[in-house]
Amino acid sequence: MYKYLGFLIGLVVLVFGFLVNPQTTNAQFSADLGGISGNVSWGGTEAVQSFISYVGQTTGYSNNTGTAPGQLTYDSSRILPPDTYTVKAYISFGSSLIEIDTKTVTVVEGQTTTNVDFDASAKFGLVKGSLTVNGSLANGKVQICSAVV
Repeated sequence: MYKYLGFLIGLVVLVFGFLVNPQTTNAQFSADLGGISGNVSWGGTEAVQSFISYVGQTTGYSNNTGTAPGQLTYDSSRILPPDTYTVKAYISFGSSLIEIDTKTVTVVEGQTTTNVDFDASAKFGLVKGSLTVNGSLANGKVQICSAVV
C-alpha cells in the first residue's frame, strides 16, 4: 500500500495544480496549416542558392527555408498558420544577404500555395564558366565587385 502512496500524492498535487492555475494552450494541428512553394532562379533555368523568409501580417508568425546549391525549388512544408504572408527571397553575397524580391502570398489551411517564383535576373547578372590562365584550366577565385553608384 505504501508503495503507491508517493505516486498518488504526486497525482493529487498535479491535478490540484491544474485546477488552481489553469493554462490556455494554443495548439495548431497539421490539417489547419498551409505552405508556400516555388522556384528561385536566374532567368528561369539557373538555380540560385537562396534564403526565403515568411512573416505573417496578422499572426506575426515567422519562419524561413532555403534552397541547396543546384536546386531550383523551395518549400515551406505545411508549417504556416493561415494568414497573408510577406515572402522575401535573398541570395548570399559573402557574409551578407541581398534581397531578390518580395511577394505577398495568402496561405489557407490545408493547402500549399505553389508557383511563388523569384527570378534574380531582374536585379543581378550571372557569371558562369571555367577559369583559364594562358589557355589552361586553373584553380582560382573570380571576384565580382558591386557597381559604383
